[in-house]
Amino acid sequence: MDTKAEMEEISSYERRLKVEIPSQEIEAEMESQFNALAGQVRIKGFRQGHVPLHVVRQQFGRQVKSESLSKLVDRSYAKAVSDHRIFPVSPPKIDMKPYQNGETFRYEARVEVKPEVQPKITKGFELEREKVVIEEKEVDQAIDNLRVSRAQLKTTGEPRGVQDKDNVVIDFKGMVDGKAFPGGAAQNFLYEMGSQRFVAGFEEGLVGMKTGEEKKIRVTFPKDFHEKRLASQQVIFGVTLREIKTKEIPKLDDAFAKEIDGCKTVEELKSKVKEEMELKARHRVDKMLETALLEQLVQKNPFQVPPSMIQRQVEFLRADSERQLRQMGFEGQRMEEMLQSWMKDIDRKAEFDVKVVLLAEAIANKEALKIDEKELALEIDRLAQQSGMEPAKIKAYYREVEVRSRLTWQLLQAKVMRWLVSQARIREVTPKKRTPAGA
Repeated sequence: MDTKAEMEEISSYERRLKVEIPSQEIEAEMESQFNALAGQVRIKGFRQGHVPLHVVRQQFGRQVKSESLSKLVDRSYAKAVSDHRIFPVSPPKIDMKPYQNGETFRYEARVEVKPEVQPKITKGFELEREKVVIEEKEVDQAIDNLRVSRAQLKTTGEPRGVQDKDNVVIDFKGMVDGKAFPGGAAQNFLYEMGSQRFVAGFEEGLVGMKTGEEKKIRVTFPKDFHEKRLASQQVIFGVTLREIKTKEIPKLDDAFAKEIDGCKTVEELKSKVKEEMELKARHRVDKMLETALLEQLVQKNPFQVPPSMIQRQVEFLRADSERQLRQMGFEGQRMEEMLQSWMKDIDRKAEFDVKVVLLAEAIANKEALKIDEKELALEIDRLAQQSGMEPAKIKAYYREVEVRSRLTWQLLQAKVMRWLVSQARIREVTPKKRTPAGA
C-alpha cells in the first residue's frame, strides 16, 4: 500500500495521524468489490454471475465506494499505528473529507496513547508505621465476641414479657387501608430485639408482649422508604407472639476452647486469638503505609493521564459499587442516589488508580524488576494449597496466557511496592488508643 502517514504529537497522551491514500488504490479496491459483486448478486433480467459490470456500478456504486473507503481507512490506520510505533489505549476519532474520484483521499485520526511515564522521585519518602500493640482487654473482648457468636437460643421458661435483647418468634401480617400487601406477612419469624430491622415503632410495640398474646401495632413508614408504595403510609401489623428466646452464651473454659481449631485450653485460645489479631493489625498497618506511600508517589511525580483510561476505571469502580450496594439491600432510585453521592470519590480514585498502575510499570522497567518462572510457580502452588483444589487443575488454569499474564502483573505490582517501601524512610510510632469493639 502506497499510503503516506505523518504523526503529530498533540500532548503527552494524544497523537494525530494525517493519512493520504492515492486514488489508484481506492479505484483498485472498488474494482475488486465490483467484480466480486458481479459474480454474486441477483438482478432481474440477468443470470447470477453474468451481471455486466456497468450495471453493478450503477446500482451499487455508492455502497461500494463507502465500503472501499472504510476498508482502506482501517488498513491504513493499522499500518500507520504500526509504522510510528503507537500503542493506542482508545479507538481513534476519524475526521475525513468526502472522496472525489481521481483525487488523493485524506483523513486525520486522533488517538490516545499510553503516556511515557518517567518517575523522578521514587526514594526517600517520609512515612510513619504504627507499632502493632494488642492489649489484653482487646483479646478478652474478641473472645467475648466469639462466645456470643456461638451462643444458642433457648426458649425462656419464665412467664414474662418481651425485653430488650430478647429474640422473639412471631407471626405478623401488615395491612394498608385494610388490605394486605406483598412482603408484609410472615409466620414463625425470628426477630432480635434491639436490631431495629423493622420500621420505627414496630419493635417498641413488641416490648412487654407475652407468649401467645396477639396485638395490633400501628406504624408509619418514612417518606423516603425504598418501596415507594409504602412510603409515608400508615400500616397496621397484626402480631402474634409465639416464643421468647434468650441467648445462652457458653462459658469460657477448656471445653469451649476445644471447639476452636488447634486449641485445648483457655490459654491456648487466648494465644491463638492474639496471634490472629496481630496478623490482622499488621496487615492493616501495612495497607495504611502503602496507601500513604502511593499518595506521595503520585503527588511527587505528576503527569497527564488519557481520559479513556480513567473512564474505563470509573466504569469498573461504578460497577463494583453497584454490586456492593445491592448486597446491602439498595435498589432502584435509592441505589442511584447513593452512586451519585459517591461519584466524586469514584472519579478521583479512578485517576489515582490509573496513575499508580502506570508509575508501577515505569518503576519496574527503570529498576529492572521482573517476575521469573520460579516466582510464578511458587505463587501458583500457594494458591493451590489455599484453594484446596487439585494442583493439576490450578496449574492448568494458570497456563492460559491471559490468566498467567494477570497473575504475573499482580506479583510484579507487589514487588514494586516492596521495593518502594525498602527505599522509604519509615518511623515507628505508637498507635492511638482504640476503644475495644463492643465496649
